[in-house]
Amino acid sequence: VYLPEITSLPNKKAIIYLTDAIGSATNFPITINVGNTATDTIGGTESYVINADYGSVTLVSNTVNKWIIL
Repeated sequence: VYLPEITSLPNKKAIIYLTDAIGSATNFPITINVGNTATDTIGGTESYVINADYGSVTLVSNTVNKWIIL
């Protein structure tokens, strides 16, 4: 999964909720990556992995270049 670049968002604001709805992330991890940018990060890194069955993550943009993990 690739996130949109924060600078391309309307008002640079977004809340994104991603979940393993079918419960297979242990065998098939879900990798979330920043878009094609050198500045955006997810919790300080370039990617985030959901690797627990039925796991989820909520990401909120900080309107500059960071996706904050809730």
